[in-house]
Amino acid sequence: FLAGSLHLASEFDAKNILLSQLQESEERYRSVITSMTEGVVLQLANGQITTCNASAERILGLTPAQMMGRTSVDLDWRTVQEDGSPFPGEQHPAMITLGTGKPLSNVVMGIHKADRTLTWISINSQPLFHLHQSLPYAVVTTFTDITERKQLEEMLRNQAQRDRLIARTDGLTKVANRRCFDQRLQSEWPTLIERQKLLSLIMLDVDYFKRYNDFYGHQAGDTCLVKVASSAARAVKRSSDLLARYGGEEFAVILPHTDAAGAIAVAESIAEAIRDLGIPHQQSDVSEIVTVSMGIATVPSLGTSPDELVALADRALYDAKQLGRDRINCAVNQMKSPDFYPVVE
Repeated sequence: FLAGSLHLASEFDAKNILLSQLQESEERYRSVITSMTEGVVLQLANGQITTCNASAERILGLTPAQMMGRTSVDLDWRTVQEDGSPFPGEQHPAMITLGTGKPLSNVVMGIHKADRTLTWISINSQPLFHLHQSLPYAVVTTFTDITERKQLEEMLRNQAQRDRLIARTDGLTKVANRRCFDQRLQSEWPTLIERQKLLSLIMLDVDYFKRYNDFYGHQAGDTCLVKVASSAARAVKRSSDLLARYGGEEFAVILPHTDAAGAIAVAESIAEAIRDLGIPHQQSDVSEIVTVSMGIATVPSLGTSPDELVALADRALYDAKQLGRDRINCAVNQMKSPDFYPVVE
């Protein structure tokens, strides 16, 4: 009897010790979870949230009452992906992990809070299994607030875009610069050759601009160029076309997929827009207002390089000046006909 009593007492003590150890372990677990700066959320197999820590509440801007019993597919979460499109609830890492048993890490999601601010989080999900079970009975989701990082990335991205724009823009006229012109012409060329497409180039020069500058002053000359560039840019309407300041008072217009007739129409629109400015030019021999001369070259020709196209348009511009200025001269007759290309099926 005594031996039996001692055995029962020993089992009772062992159970108490085990319960005490489990309680201590749970308290340590809760203490660790509570102190974590990461948000921690526990969801059961049906997706319902049963536990969250204070950091989760702070990051998400929600109270426990607003979170308990909800699921990751709840439409009220108003979540978005990095491209700004809605983040489907069924694609939430917790839901995927519950369905597959596989952990996920570093999934980025944006959350629109009630105060209309956008918080970005990076999410990790870890499945919890019962012994010998293939699907988890719950999932632990941890997440960190990466809003500041995302804002910094956006700021750097915007700055890089501004830097690229500045590098490709003429400082005075705000149209594309010579570097941008060269890059665009070089980039268009392979497509032109491969697909045997037309491309026209207009070279444009302000008539007697040196006289204008000397008579009215350099500041007035700069203002004149700005107005000329602005009017020409409005006349060049297609987004695929490019107006660039080629140098000094000379501008160039790249017109992809444009034949000579189309280029002449654009050139006439530019000339009319600049005449409509009515900028006085007392030193001009051709008009009382600022006018322009233009040379056009159109390329359907195999073997013609970008430099040769520029040279042809420049020669046409020179001829326009020699013929009396304030006119458009087309060099297309110096080049091979589009019929030169063989038919490609």
